[in-house]
Amino acid sequence: MRAPLYRQIFTGVVFHINGYTQPSHYELKKLLIERGGQFLHYLSKSQVTHIIASNLSHSKEKEFRNYRVVRPEWVVDCVQADRLISWHSYRLIGSKNMGAPVVPLNIDELGPQGGLAANIRQENPVIECSVPTKQAISRSCEQKGIRTSTHRKSAVVDRFGEGLNREWVRRNLATESDFIPRYYENSRLHHLSTWKSEMKDYVAQLRREYGKGTRSVLCGRRVIMHVDFDCFFVAVSLLSFPHLKNMPVAVCHTQQHAQLDGRGPQEDMPEYFTGHSSQIASCNYAARSFGVKNGMFLGQAKQLCSALATVPYCFDAYKRVSKSFYEIVTRIADETQAVSVDEALLDVSDVIYRQYEGNANALAQDIRRRVLEKTECAVSIGIGPNILLARLATIKAKPDGVCGLDASTFYNMNLGVRDLPGVGHVVEKSLIHNGISTVADIRSAPISRLKDICGDKTAMLLFNFSRGIDDRMLASDKLRQAFGADIGWGVRFSNQHEVDDFILRLAEEVCRSMAAFNRTGTLVTLKIKKRREGQGKPEKFLGHGICDNISKSASLIQMTNDHVQISSSCIKLLHGMAIDPLDIRGVGIHVQQL
Repeated sequence: MRAPLYRQIFTGVVFHINGYTQPSHYELKKLLIERGGQFLHYLSKSQVTHIIASNLSHSKEKEFRNYRVVRPEWVVDCVQADRLISWHSYRLIGSKNMGAPVVPLNIDELGPQGGLAANIRQENPVIECSVPTKQAISRSCEQKGIRTSTHRKSAVVDRFGEGLNREWVRRNLATESDFIPRYYENSRLHHLSTWKSEMKDYVAQLRREYGKGTRSVLCGRRVIMHVDFDCFFVAVSLLSFPHLKNMPVAVCHTQQHAQLDGRGPQEDMPEYFTGHSSQIASCNYAARSFGVKNGMFLGQAKQLCSALATVPYCFDAYKRVSKSFYEIVTRIADETQAVSVDEALLDVSDVIYRQYEGNANALAQDIRRRVLEKTECAVSIGIGPNILLARLATIKAKPDGVCGLDASTFYNMNLGVRDLPGVGHVVEKSLIHNGISTVADIRSAPISRLKDICGDKTAMLLFNFSRGIDDRMLASDKLRQAFGADIGWGVRFSNQHEVDDFILRLAEEVCRSMAAFNRTGTLVTLKIKKRREGQGKPEKFLGHGICDNISKSASLIQMTNDHVQISSSCIKLLHGMAIDPLDIRGVGIHVQQL
C-alpha cells in the first residue's frame, strides 16, 4: 500500500462544515481528508468532533453550543504546523469576533512564514494538546453527571469464555444502568423499527399539511409505484466519505469506528473482537460484484474482497434523508404508504392523468430526479397495477432505473416461491417438501392442495399472488398498532435480580414511547431468547447466537402506559417460564390492544 503524501495529523477528527468559509468548503475538505480526517456531509451528533464555520447565526450558536466550533484558520494552522494544535484559541462560540465578516484566505500562499495563518499565530500562540488521565476523565464525567465505575463489581459469570469481565465488555452489558439508551443510539435494527413508525406518523402529518384527502380514481385503472433507494445506508454514508465512492464499501460496526466514537480503547477490547464478527448492514454494488452480501460477517466479506472499505453508521443523516424523501413523494402521490426508512409505496392513479398525461415513466423519472437533487442519492422505481407487481418490478429496475410490470409479463418471469410476499422460511420449506418450488408450480397446484400444505388463509393468498392478483390497498393514515422494544445484543445475566431490573428499565423505554404519542394498551407480551441447549459462544461478539424463542402474553387490568404495571406483569410472566438467567440472550416487551 502506498504511503500517504502527508502526515495523518487529523486522524480521529470527524468534521462538519457549516456555511460559507474561506478557504472554501472544497479546499478545507481536501486539506483535512488528505491528512487523515473524516468529513460528514450531514451533522451527526454522535460522531462529529469538530464543526468548522466562519460565522454563526444566533439560532446556530444555540444549536452548536455543546460542540467544538472552530474557525477555518485552525485547519490552516494545523496544516502549516504539521501537527494537531489546540482548538481553544480558534473557537467561534464565545469568541469576541463572533459573527465577524469572512476574510478571504488563499491556501496556496501558506508557507513557513506566511499568510494569514502566521498573523493569527502571533495573536494566539499554539497550545500543545495533552492526553487526559483516567482521573481527569473521571472528574470531567462526574461534573457532567455521567456515571463512571470506581469500585470493583462482583464478577460476571462467563461460562463460554467471552471475556465478560474485561472492563470494556462489562460497560457494554445489559446489566449497566445506561445500557439501553446507549444500545438504542447505536442499534441499526432499533433505528429501523423506530423510523418505520415515525415515518408513518410523518406521512400522515404531511398529508394533512398538503391537503391530501381520499382519492377518486379518474380512469378506474390503478397505478402503483414502489420507490426504493439503491443501497441506502451506503449511499447516505458515502456523502461523508466521497473519496470512497468508486470503491467496494460496506456499512457496519467495527473496532476502528468504536475508537472514533469513544466506545472503548483498542487495548481494552477482547482479543477475539477485531470487527470480523460485525454484520454488514448494507454494501454497494461494487462490493456485491465480489460476492459480498448484506447480513454477511465482515471477516467473511474481507476474504471475498480484501479491498472492502467500511464506513460507520450515520443515523442522523439517514433520518434526515428519509424525511426529505417522504416530503417529495407525499407531495406528489395521491396516497403514500411508508414501508421503511428507505422505501415507499405510492398510489398515483389520479395524478398520473392530471399532470403527466397518463405517462407513468415520465412521473417515475420526475420523482427520481427530485429525490436525487434533494438527497444526492439514487432511487429505483417499479410500476404495476397493484402492490405485488410494483414490488416485483423494482427488482428488475435496480440499480438506478425504472421498470413497469403487468400481469402478462409477470406470467413469463422465472420466480421462486420465496419471491412472493408472505412466504417465509417455514412456508417455503413446506412447499418445497411437497414439490412446489416456483411461482409457476403454485399456479399449477389445485387450491385444495395448497390448503393442505399451508392452511386456508396462506393458500388463498398464494393462489392469488401466483396469478398477479393483489387487492391490498395502501395504508396511508393507519395508526400504530403496537409499541415495543427488543434487545438481543449484550444480554448476559448472572442472577434473577439482574433480569428483573433489566425488564423494569426496558418497560420504561416502551412506556416513554407510548407517552410521547399519548397511547395506552391492555395487552403485554414478553419475548425471551433462550440459549439453545448445546450452544456455546455465539459467532457474533456479544450476540444472541442460536436461540429458542419463547413468548407469553397477559392482559392488564386497565388501559395504561405505566411502566411499573407493565414491568410487573412481564416479571410475573418471566418467572412462570422458569428460565435460567444465564441462558437468556434476548428480551423484548410489546404492548398491544391500544
